[in-house]
Amino acid sequence: MGKEFASIMKFGIFFGAKSVLGVRLDTTWSRGEEMKTNHMTNPDILNLSINKEICFSNHKEEFKEKIMEGQTKTLAKFAFFLKPLLEPGEEIWLAVEATSPMSFLEQWTSGWVIYYLKRCVLIFTNKRILHIPTKHNFTPRHSVSQIRYGDIEEFKLSGFLGRVLKIEYKSGKKEKFYYVKSREFKKLKTLEHLFMKDQPSHVRERHFLCPRCITPLVKDVFSCPNCRLEFKNMNDAIRISILFPGGGYFYTGHLFLGILDAITEGAFLLELIVSLFKALITMESWGSVLLFAILLFFEKLITIYHAKGYISEYIPIDKNIVGVSFNPAPVSYSPYQPSPREENKKWLKTAFAIVLLIFSMSFLAWKLYPYLAYRNQSSTQNTLREVRKNPEKERAMAALLETKYSRMDDYDKWLPVLYQEKDFSAIENEVIDLLKDKNDEAKAYQLYALCNTLAGVNHDKDVELKKNTLDEWCSKQPESHIPWLLRGIFYIHYAWHIRGGGWAKDVSKGAWPKFEAMLEQARADLERSYRLNPNDPNSSCNLLIVARGLSYPREKMEEYFQNATSACLFHLAHIATNSII
Repeated sequence: MGKEFASIMKFGIFFGAKSVLGVRLDTTWSRGEEMKTNHMTNPDILNLSINKEICFSNHKEEFKEKIMEGQTKTLAKFAFFLKPLLEPGEEIWLAVEATSPMSFLEQWTSGWVIYYLKRCVLIFTNKRILHIPTKHNFTPRHSVSQIRYGDIEEFKLSGFLGRVLKIEYKSGKKEKFYYVKSREFKKLKTLEHLFMKDQPSHVRERHFLCPRCITPLVKDVFSCPNCRLEFKNMNDAIRISILFPGGGYFYTGHLFLGILDAITEGAFLLELIVSLFKALITMESWGSVLLFAILLFFEKLITIYHAKGYISEYIPIDKNIVGVSFNPAPVSYSPYQPSPREENKKWLKTAFAIVLLIFSMSFLAWKLYPYLAYRNQSSTQNTLREVRKNPEKERAMAALLETKYSRMDDYDKWLPVLYQEKDFSAIENEVIDLLKDKNDEAKAYQLYALCNTLAGVNHDKDVELKKNTLDEWCSKQPESHIPWLLRGIFYIHYAWHIRGGGWAKDVSKGAWPKFEAMLEQARADLERSYRLNPNDPNSSCNLLIVARGLSYPREKMEEYFQNATSACLFHLAHIATNSII
């Protein structure tokens, strides 16, 4: 199950439950207190420093009651948190609902639901922009970052493909805040000239603050340097994501995404285990093991990547945060410059993880190889044991092995009988005797060897003698299928003798017409042999060889193959298969 489908299912269930049960999930950031924002329409109740002329007017600087209600409801969700956060002399100009910056990979692996997962509220003041990540219903996530106006290089509003706020920082970094509402979008265009471009901070871009003491946080250090507030960290997120299906989403507080991801990873893991057990018995199942291992690996990677994005918003482990007075610690460092010691530790951990993975896979292969070899050998031995338990099968297997691995010279004794004595009846009786039991594999191979010995062409001097003798036999016994069968096989051998056994590019141009003519003659004789005796599968099997040489269409090959299997399903099956291939 892909991430996009999982996200759609999450919000489908969530909003469906919300509409059916009628439960309001809008909570506020407080010490266990809840505010019902639908009653908070009076801005004076908020006890916040608000510039009412700017905040409650439209882009034409006209006061609107509806705008005042909307701004008041939005600010009411953050009132308790904003009181200690605002600096002396700082006043609120505008609250804007938007979507936090996100990467292309986040959008691609999550789909459109990412715009609900990354919702935020931007609080514009006379000194800075406060960025507060929120839940899908614009309630706080216990996280806050700030953008000092002095850190902004370019502030641009774009409405071509959606209302987007683009900010380029003095550090060179660029960010986009998506889906700004139309009313606030127009209002922001009138406020841009009011932004005070004071001196940039040493951060020179957006950075997160401790939600308890408002101290700037150090990047990739998940603990406040001032009040020691602990945040959810990347190491735990990776460890939980690897060990538990959906663990990364559960850890970052995305319950429904975690459940759906757990179902997906659980299915992949179960299939992997089943395929692994099958692979211990048959080597063919290792393809399934590799497939599900790759799927599970990429599923884990996506989970870790998403967890990293959520962790970067600095989510406190303790959600019951008690605010303190505004007294940030002196900033004598850049939050985005981790110490060299931390960097060295990161590289050492990465190198150690890679070495450990290579060692583990090598050790696993070293341990499994003898066991798999033993299992493969055991399966062959078990087949032989089953044959030995059945005396009739044992006899047939012994006869087949004895015949198959005997020398072709054993059938040379029939050459003088046919080509010197011309005792056609003796040859015919031998062929009929071998055809009596078509299901006998040993006799089937004997007949195959006999026909190819009698009709084979090894030297040019053999051609005239064998052709004349077979022509004489066909004229004397035209109602017997056997001479037509042998002459058809002879023409096949003669055709390949003319062509040679090299690559097609190495065959002379003069050899191709003769090669095709001989195969056409073989086709005529073999088809006549089949018409005289359809129950002999040898005619159809050799017609498959002709069809391959003359590049017949697939339908014709299928016809010959069906004729061969109708005569005897298992008789000379290896010749039929090789001819089709």
